[in-house]
Amino acid sequence: MKVDRNHKQFLLKPSSVQYYFGLALIVSIACLLTVIPIPIWPKYISVSAMGVALIIVHLRWCARVNELLIYRSDTQPWLLLRKGKKTDLLLCANQFITATLVVLYFKTSTGRSIKCFVTRDRVSPREHQQLRTLLISRQS
Repeated sequence: MKVDRNHKQFLLKPSSVQYYFGLALIVSIACLLTVIPIPIWPKYISVSAMGVALIIVHLRWCARVNELLIYRSDTQPWLLLRKGKKTDLLLCANQFITATLVVLYFKTSTGRSIKCFVTRDRVSPREHQQLRTLLISRQS
């Protein structure tokens, strides 16, 4: 597959896989807390904390918006558009690439690290393949 190396855009939608994984993790912890042999009042506090965490995960997922990741072959190759805000990014040396998951490690111009998890449900299958091909060709 040939990839246009000059300019590529990837529309990143909110991931339902990450959302359901977060919910399952919190529910599992809450169930575990209810069966361990501790006094009742710490159980109530910890299960209540898990309920608050569940609400926070849900509200954060509802507030998510689409992001646009743009690859350009000029001096500042990666650009992230999130909530109308542009962020210039430098791709770090190592990336994690599998058939279903791509983890991108970026540094901003201020030195802040950004990790971008791209599961198959965040982009179209064609865009996912193009992103993987672009990153693999960059590494070789």
